[in-house]
Amino acid sequence: MLHSCSHPSETTSAIGASVDKKITLR
Repeated sequence: MLHSCSHPSETTSAIGASVDKKITLR
């Protein structure tokens, strides 16, 4: 996560996946 500058798209995808999982759980 600290190297978000190197892979901003990957970080965004990870955040999107986490949000998606939270929504699915609800």
